[in-house]
Amino acid sequence: MEFSRFLTDVLRVEDVGARFEGKVTYHDACHSLRELGIKDGPRRLLSHVQGLELREMDIPEECCGFGGTFSVKFPGVSGGMARTKIDSILRTGADTLVSADSSCLMQMAGAMSKAGVPIRTMHLAEVAGEPLMSTGLDHENFTGTIATTLADPHLQKAVYTATGRLMSHRRSAIAPDLLPDYQELREQARRVKLHTIENLDWYLEEFERNVVAHGGHVHWCRNAEEVAETVLRIARPRGVKLIVNQNR
Repeated sequence: MEFSRFLTDVLRVEDVGARFEGKVTYHDACHSLRELGIKDGPRRLLSHVQGLELREMDIPEECCGFGGTFSVKFPGVSGGMARTKIDSILRTGADTLVSADSSCLMQMAGAMSKAGVPIRTMHLAEVAGEPLMSTGLDHENFTGTIATTLADPHLQKAVYTATGRLMSHRRSAIAPDLLPDYQELREQARRVKLHTIENLDWYLEEFERNVVAHGGHVHWCRNAEEVAETVLRIARPRGVKLIVNQNR
């Protein structure tokens, strides 16, 4: 479940006691906004962060240009979309760009670095969820804590309601009268996925070229152990306290 939805819809929490000094603008990721229908939740969380001033972009819902393989296949268009987004960010006067999508943050961080724009990027969990990550969880009692939480009837109902709402919205979005060619589009997407997997080596190398062109760096790892070692090697010198992983 998406981070902000879990807090606002399942736990029914908007103020987690977070504090962040700065001017922030929020980017609506396509995945969250268009697929999950999430827009107000992240902003409600940010509005309760002490010291934070939220400044809206004039185009907060406009795509940053990443779109997975889209940025690889159409780097010129992707870069142009990122530059348009940067202009909108600059007009807010914010010093920090926040989003709930790591891919969007990577795209914008690279584009702004290349353009010499001194605006940092942060995941929503870094800003609004830090108190949740620093409460000193007793890992020895973690299993017991989970069992107790899952047995809570109020939480069970909240999870059921949130999941049911998501499924209902999905059914409505693909209704025959709204999307009559849904099955055809689904089959087309399946073919695109298979093609990408079959040619993954080429797409990964092309992805790396575009990341480097946008000022980023790609780390190649052969297994999970190398991934962990690489992440720690990057994080430790920078004093990182929270690492957010997003699988899409």
